[in-house]
Amino acid sequence: MGKILDWAEWNYNSSVHTSTGISPFQAVYGRPPPSLPQYVAGCSKLEAVDTEFITRDLILAKLKAKLQKAQNTMKFYVD
Repeated sequence: MGKILDWAEWNYNSSVHTSTGISPFQAVYGRPPPSLPQYVAGCSKLEAVDTEFITRDLILAKLKAKLQKAQNTMKFYVD
């Protein structure tokens, strides 16, 4: 569960917020957050590393979808 919360925090802090037009990361550090390159399955010789990065990419995709849904819901009620 801790890994998911870490990725959720990263995704939230690196997403552009409509109220400010920038991400919280950029608001604090004055630059856009570093990007996380998408992992290409099979690049590692270690199966554990391969599994970890594939899982990371799946979690990030789910988080982005849920954040987008939440933003759309908030926008619906504000507009």
